[in-house]
Amino acid sequence: MSLLEFIKEINKNYAGVLSLITTLLLVWVTIRYVVYTRKQANYAKESVDSMAKQFMVEKQPCIVPKILGSHGCAFDTSTYTRIQLSIDILLTNVGDAPAINVYTTAEISLQHSTDSSGANITVNAALLPDYTQAILIGGKEKTSIHFETNEVLMLVDDLKTNMDLNWKRIEINPTQHHIVGAILIINTYCRNIMGQWFKGSLAQEIAWLEHTKPSKKESCNMNEHTIPPDTIHVGDVFKVLFTTSKRAPFDYRMISEANVTSMLSDFADESPWISNHGCDMES
Repeated sequence: MSLLEFIKEINKNYAGVLSLITTLLLVWVTIRYVVYTRKQANYAKESVDSMAKQFMVEKQPCIVPKILGSHGCAFDTSTYTRIQLSIDILLTNVGDAPAINVYTTAEISLQHSTDSSGANITVNAALLPDYTQAILIGGKEKTSIHFETNEVLMLVDDLKTNMDLNWKRIEINPTQHHIVGAILIINTYCRNIMGQWFKGSLAQEIAWLEHTKPSKKESCNMNEHTIPPDTIHVGDVFKVLFTTSKRAPFDYRMISEANVTSMLSDFADESPWISNHGCDMES
């Protein structure tokens, strides 16, 4: 039988079987192709996700606040003596990504003043939070926060208690470590272009307030003309004296958007200008 006759015989008697085999082969090839294509798509997605995660981990802004100085004054109004204290701050982005929607808040943790539950009282600066649209990599931005009359007077009272305790400590046991006084806490919030939020906190102890133009000293007492033991009077100009910055811890960490939204909502009544700036204030 010739080859041609053999092929005709196969086609005549086994055409259905051949068709079935061919169909099954096509189905198998199609399935293999779909599986291969899906794997490639998954690999591509995993690669993109991996790159995104790597960017989130590696590309982070880091805003570090530094206290540049301070200035305070007391002046008469029609009904009372108004006291204002401003603290100048330099914000520096030491990270490797731009910082977007930078918020700055400040508070003073009083160490010898407690509320009804026994917790230390914290006084907030006025008109918070301060806002900066963006700080580029290596960029710097100056800002300032200020405290009003009641907060400054509460600070002075707390500092007086702390000073009295430290003078007593020196008389009884001068080798004992000094008693920590009121602490200024500066918080910064910012996000990167991926929408991740970060919080930095600088804690700086306040030693006392100091007259900018003090009168001539009549003794060796370094606190002869500081506040306390002096009080603040109309016309006084003063500044804050901080302890060494080497004892000012700085903490920086990633936080959730919910934390930022909660922070902003705390100041919504006092600062109605606040808008979401990248946060969903209603979430």
